Amino acid sequence: MLQARIEKLKKFLKEKNLNGFLVSNFYNILYLTGFKTLTENEREAWALITTKSVYLFTDSRYINLNPKSEVRNSKQILGPNLKTKLIAPEKGLIKHLMEIVEEEKISQIGFEGDDLKVNELDRFKEYINNVEFVSLEKLILKIREIKDEPEIENLRTACKIADDCLEDIIKLIKPGISEKEIAFKIEFWLKEKGYDLSFYPIVAIDKNSAVPHYDTRAGNNEKVKKNSIILIDYGAKFRN
Repeated sequence: MLQARIEKLKKFLKEKNLNGFLVSNFYNILYLTGFKTLTENEREAWALITTKSVYLFTDSRYINLNPKSEVRNSKQILGPNLKTKLIAPEKGLIKHLMEIVEEEKISQIGFEGDDLKVNELDRFKEYINNVEFVSLEKLILKIREIKDEPEIENLRTACKIADDCLEDIIKLIKPGISEKEIAFKIEFWLKEKGYDLSFYPIVAIDKNSAVPHYDTRAGNNEKVKKNSIILIDYGAKFRN
């Protein structure tokens, strides 16, 4: 499955005459390699897909210290095609990229123009010579638009999990319970069973249900009354 996704990306690269593509987005790294870091908003990993190999760059928490790490899971799936590179103070991402560029004779690298920061791109251009960096926005998203069979099955399962959760939560809703209590019960139900939320639940009661994208955490924590209108919006994750 992962190999098929990478082959689709390589096909796009060939069409655009690129030797490689640097992936910085958390979700796109996960989609292509199966590798998941602890935080979504930090640069804890990068991936470089070239015509010859798939490189995954991350730190010692994921490569050396954890015997059951996501890196090992990714290597089991992608096999020898996946090469892991340790990011450390003495040898960071740029040094690794410089070596790969020289070794594979790379002249053009695409990057996620809608994710990579300006200062990050500036540093790449400063240290990695004789390489043209080409901005490609939403390239991987275009690949992700067409779901493969495992993804479709995972989506069906996630929908079933969310339905089962709501069925149980409805039984707990009664006059006096607050928006935050209902949101907490949804989150607890899912996490107790080993699942995650797609986003923090929106629970909006009565007048709050008319507020677009109501934020339950910041709202006035309205309580259920007899004949209240209750809007509940949430999603469950299954296998990411």
